[in-house]
Amino acid sequence: MTAFLTDTLGWRFLLALVISGSLWARLTLEQNPQRVDVYPTELPVEARGLPANLVVANELPTVKVRVSAPQEAWPSLSPSSFRVGVDLAGSRPGLVQADVIVETDPSLRVLEVTPAKVPVRVEELRTTTVPVQVNLAGSMPFGFRAGDVVLNP
Repeated sequence: MTAFLTDTLGWRFLLALVISGSLWARLTLEQNPQRVDVYPTELPVEARGLPANLVVANELPTVKVRVSAPQEAWPSLSPSSFRVGVDLAGSRPGLVQADVIVETDPSLRVLEVTPAKVPVRVEELRTTTVPVQVNLAGSMPFGFRAGDVVLNP
């Protein structure tokens, strides 16, 4: 008889727990449901982790993101809510197809990034010395005179 009561109360408790959890989840989602949509503004991509002797030689394209977020959070979203980049650590000169990485607030979930990879042209940074010479041509208008020439690269 004791085993019967224990088993019956155990199942009742488990059933009550499942029902109450389901009810809580449903009511929470009804009050602030998740909205899945494409963020309306294209987001700029930034290069990260590039070694000091390399530079990005092309303009990085913008991307679109599909996001899942609580309905109440959508009006406060802005482009600054997302940090979009490509990790170029360990890159070498040439054309690289880099994966786009999106960092955002933990309450948001990025579902899709279009395009998922972007082309990045990485080139070596070089410095060179070039001689510069100033040639003054023509004459100054009446009332003006030429000053000393100053070169500042």
